[in-house]
Amino acid sequence: MQEKNALIASILELNPSANHGWLEMFSVEDLAHYLEHLQFAHEHARNLRWTRRGDLAPVAMRECA
Repeated sequence: MQEKNALIASILELNPSANHGWLEMFSVEDLAHYLEHLQFAHEHARNLRWTRRGDLAPVAMRECA
């Protein structure tokens, strides 16, 4: 649980518009993947590509609580 809370805190630093309760619905693995994506998006000077995991659909949607 501590790892999940740390991931959520890091995500909220990069994306303050995210909802803490909504983020809690995701697994540690999903949160880590999203944080990696956010960190990549904030690195403007690097010439790397972020690659979507092959096990994910191109578009994912969840209902808001």
